[in-house]
Amino acid sequence: MKFENYLKEVFGKELYIENMSDNYFAPIFLHEQYEFFKSKIQETYVHFVVVKEKTPQIQSLHKHLELLNSYGIDKPILVFDSLRKEKRNRLIQERIPFICDNRQMYIPYLCMDINEYNNNVVVNKSTFSVWAQVLFIYFALNKIKVVDVSELIDKFSFSSMTASRALRELCDFGLLIDDGNRTRKKYRLIDMKNYWANGSKALMSPVKSKLYFENKPKNIKTLFSGETALSRQSMLIDANMVTLATVFKNRNEIEKDSKLLEDIEDLNQHVYCVEFWKYDPCILSKDKVHVDIISLYSAMQSHNDSRIDIEFKKLLEEELYGKDGYIY
Repeated sequence: MKFENYLKEVFGKELYIENMSDNYFAPIFLHEQYEFFKSKIQETYVHFVVVKEKTPQIQSLHKHLELLNSYGIDKPILVFDSLRKEKRNRLIQERIPFICDNRQMYIPYLCMDINEYNNNVVVNKSTFSVWAQVLFIYFALNKIKVVDVSELIDKFSFSSMTASRALRELCDFGLLIDDGNRTRKKYRLIDMKNYWANGSKALMSPVKSKLYFENKPKNIKTLFSGETALSRQSMLIDANMVTLATVFKNRNEIEKDSKLLEDIEDLNQHVYCVEFWKYDPCILSKDKVHVDIISLYSAMQSHNDSRIDIEFKKLLEEELYGKDGYIY
């Protein structure tokens, strides 16, 4: 297996790959076109599907992979001796995992993309997009195990395309497992412990900008955020400055109706700091008074205060695992 040496260079010599080709578990025509191997990468079991000769068309590949999935070949990674640039680009567009030329690797559900110019792993785990983060938080707060796509579309009033992209992104981060074909996708969460441990690393701050005002904004719904929200839910001492959050589209209206403070010399004075968020904080808030704890955590990640770390640890563990430490 030429690709075995390449994989061991990337993931370490201890990587074990088992040949499955002698076991005829699928229709004969598939065994005639492919060889099958299984392995474990980053705690994820995968199957390598080696293309023997001519590369099938993309439509045929989709059908073959769906058929293999029904025979227990989940997380398939196609292996090619060579591919034209156009074919590689098409596979990436279709999010079909592959290895080719022993120098390029694309495995989206492990967030790996190794190009032909560099044999070092490039992990594309940066931060969530806005809607992927909203769904990540919603699933965690509500202990969702199986995703109801129609329910999401109704709740968040976004298009099926937006829902699909956000869910696909969570799959690429390894937080959801998808089953079924492209028209009947089903999604389920991995266990909550790993869901939070892995997903929390990709949280981005929802705060797009912030302004300071002499008075509290009127006629616009705001929620307590920042240290104000944290102190109201923990043992942290409340600051004089009141921090509020609203969606960014409300900025112009608030600026018109509230007295803006251009220069804040003392951040402890009694003023109102309004955070303008990339998404509406109300859609995830349970009490409609405070922003949700995970969004709050993501908004305050850049702080440098051990007291805040301690309070967040308590609140997040209680929210995600329950007061008794039970993992939902």
